[in-house]
Amino acid sequence: MECETIAKLHMDFACQLGLRPAMDDDTAELTARLCTRIGMIMEDAGIIALTIGSQSEVDRLVTLAQLDAAARSICDLVCAARAIQS
Repeated sequence: MECETIAKLHMDFACQLGLRPAMDDDTAELTARLCTRIGMIMEDAGIIALTIGSQSEVDRLVTLAQLDAAARSICDLVCAARAIQS
């Protein structure tokens, strides 16, 4: 009986239906928007990172916190992009 159940589940889930074409387009657009936002954050963070050499120790801690926040945002956006591609 167990083998029959496994075979049935395999047949039920083996054929994954794709999204409708309009939904595929929406997914691609959302992925592109998420990646655009990632690029914008990277651009801003790059400028912040390049200024750290001329900062005082206190200001460097603030800058590092800003870079950490940017990195976390990028990670979250990448995870979101991966999730909608699944």
